[in-house]
Formats: sequence, C-alpha cells, structure tokens
Amino acid sequence: MGFQPPNTGTASEFKPTALRPEISVTGTFLSPGSFGKKVGLLFSGNLLSQLILVLAYPVIGRLYSPHDLGTYEQVNSLLMILLFLASFRFDTTLLLAGDEREYYHLTRLAYLALALVVVIVSLGLMLFGKRYVAWQQNPHLTPYLFWAVVFLLLAGLRQIRYNGLVYRNRIRLATAADVVNSGGNSLLRIGFGLWSPGPLSLFLSRFVALSVSLLSMGRIDRKDRKSGIKWAELKTTFQRFRGYAFFMSLGSTINRMATYLVPLILASFLGPVFLGAYAMANSTLSIPAAVLRKAVNTIYMREASEKKSRSQNLYPQFRKITLAIFFLGLGPLVVLLLWAPEIYTFVLGPRWTSSGHISRIICSWIFISLVAVPSISLVSVLRLERFYAGYQAVLLGSRLLLLFGLHVYFTRETPFLVGLTLHGVLFNIFLMGFMFKRLQGYRRVQS
Repeated sequence: MGFQPPNTGTASEFKPTALRPEISVTGTFLSPGSFGKKVGLLFSGNLLSQLILVLAYPVIGRLYSPHDLGTYEQVNSLLMILLFLASFRFDTTLLLAGDEREYYHLTRLAYLALALVVVIVSLGLMLFGKRYVAWQQNPHLTPYLFWAVVFLLLAGLRQIRYNGLVYRNRIRLATAADVVNSGGNSLLRIGFGLWSPGPLSLFLSRFVALSVSLLSMGRIDRKDRKSGIKWAELKTTFQRFRGYAFFMSLGSTINRMATYLVPLILASFLGPVFLGAYAMANSTLSIPAAVLRKAVNTIYMREASEKKSRSQNLYPQFRKITLAIFFLGLGPLVVLLLWAPEIYTFVLGPRWTSSGHISRIICSWIFISLVAVPSISLVSVLRLERFYAGYQAVLLGSRLLLLFGLHVYFTRETPFLVGLTLHGVLFNIFLMGFMFKRLQGYRRVQS
C-alpha cells in the first residue's frame, strides 16, 4: 500500500468547519509559537544569504557575461533535475520519521539511494555527454559536464544532513550551513571572478561553497554511526515509505524537469546567451522567494505532519500562511511589472537589460508559485503523492507541447515567455484551489 504515516485518515473523516475572516500577515510569521520561531530562524538565515547575494549581484553582473552564466546553467539545470532524484526523496522522509530507529533507517536508505544515482548519472554522462553538448549548441560546455556528478554527490549529501538537522530541531546549525552555502557561493564568485572571470570560476565557487557548507554541519551523530544495520528493520522501513519515496521522487523530478527543462529547451532554440539572461532574471526573482520558500516549506511540512498525527484541523494554519504570502508579495510584484528593465540596467549593468525585460514577464509566474508553497507541502502530509505525480506529469507534458508548438510559429523569446508564464500561473492556481477545496469544507474528527 506504500507509505502509511501514523494516524492517517481519509476525506470521509472530515466535517465542515467555519471560515475565520481575520488574517494577520505579521502574526502568522512572527507569532510566539514554535512554528513562528522556527520559521523566523530559517527566515533570518535565508534573509542573510540572500542579502549577501543582493549585494554581490552588481559585481557579479559586471564580472561575468550572459554566455558565462548560460554555460554554467546548462550544467546547473541538469543538476537540479537529477538532484530531486538523488535520494529518491528518502532525504525528505527524515522529516516524517516516527522515532529514532526509523530515522536511522531512513538516513541509510537515503545514502544508499544517493550512491546508486551518482553511479548511474556518471555512466549516463560518459555515454551520452556528447549528445547533450550537441543538443545545447555550445561546444564550450564539454569540459564542464563532469561537474554535474561532483555537485550531485555534494548537494545530495547536504540535503540528507540538512533534513536530519531539522528533524532533530538543530535549526541554528541548519541555518548557518545555508548561509555558508548560499552566501559563500556569492562571495566566491566575486573572488574567483576577479582572478579569472569565466564559467570555470562559477563552477569552482559552487564546489567550494558546497564542500564548506557540508563540513559546517558537523559530524554524523555518534549514535547513528555506531548503530548497526538490521536488514529486516531496514526492509520494513523501506516498504513503509517506498510509496511516498517513489511517487514524491517521481513527482518532484517531473516538477524539476518541468522547471529546468524549460531553460535547456529555450537554449536549444535561442542559444546559451539567451539562457544566461533568462538565468539571471530567474535567479534574481528567486531571491525573495528563497527567503520564504525553504523556511516555510521545511517547517510547515513538519508542523502539519505533527498536527495531523494529533488529529488537529490543518485548514486554519494553511489558509493563514497562504494568504500572508500572497499579501506580502503584492508590493514587489507591482514594482517589477512597472520598472524591471530599468532596475536591472541600473543594478547589473547595460548588458543585463534583457534580463529585466524577461523578469517583467515571468515575475507573475514566480509570485504565484511562491504563494503555492504551502499547498505543495501538504501533498506529503495528506498522502497525495499519486495525485502530485499525475499533476506534475500533466504539467510537464503540456509545457513541452506548449514550447514546441510555439517554436513552430515564433522565433523570438517574448511569445515563449508569455506562454510559459500563463501556463505556470494557471497550474499553480489549480493546485491551490484543489488544496483549499480539500481542507476548507472539512475538519478532522477529534478522537
């Protein structure tokens, strides 16, 4: 039957509940409860990382060209697709472990899955690396492909350790590691760029930042290290969580394919220089999104899982967080719609003006995807992995059809960007509506 979390129920165990009209944006995130404190701590760490990135971008924009960033993104986009397959999402199941023993078994399963995926990806790149380079129309890409394997291993290890720290409520250490990774990468890009600007400096920066971040998380818990493997218990844990792991890894990988295949396909149509401009627009728009997304998603999933195990109503907190994110994002959205090209030209330099035009178009897509973060978190809690995998499959298929359909009639980037934005907005609205409908009219029966 797949993953069976404790005290789970079905929709028939819910009854209607009244809506609460009051919405407090600051109260949702700054309340004295455990959720507010944990989100606040992760929020502050992400905020510091993104602040470093904001301060570094004007220098980075003047050190590197769109072609440099485009070459880097042709490897990074491939990595981001593979990363969500790296541990078959067993790294995420650490947040749902029922006890210490189960946590140890899930950790081992995550490490075993990561090792398997790294070996498979290494063989795949050896066999098909040249075809990938030819598809991307960038002969300068060949010497950088091996970085995908290196980053996959380091980032996969970091994912497992990060979720383990969150499970143990070592939020400060997890936050510090995030600052080291993101903030350190930004500063290293400047340092290596001053020495020798180019794609190699971008890859070296990522490698050093990931390595130091992983080391900063500390050693593996001594108890975990000494605890022997009991294969019967490991098999039982695998059987219990395999449904979640398979469908969430499938759904998340399809989600990443839908997200990161887009720039790769656009690069095959429009070249690596356009990909560099698109990557700059997307990464700068993701700065405010990253401040909230990881903090809310990681902690909210844990809190919602605990509420469900105690048979508590999930709807009020879900509604508050979703609407709070919506209201917090309206101001930045309006600013970008009005002045994005001017902002990019002033901050990053004239060669990145095209990124400003791209940002003006896709900012609505980024905004709605951020508002949908709590809805995505509930997929795991409500055991909707099969629905999520199907949803992502339809999303990916329709997005690919849209891209290739537009390619038949258009050769400029604007129709592609407008079509992708409308497509992304509609699918995120559908997902949020589905979650609201599932929770709004029902409440869990108190045992």
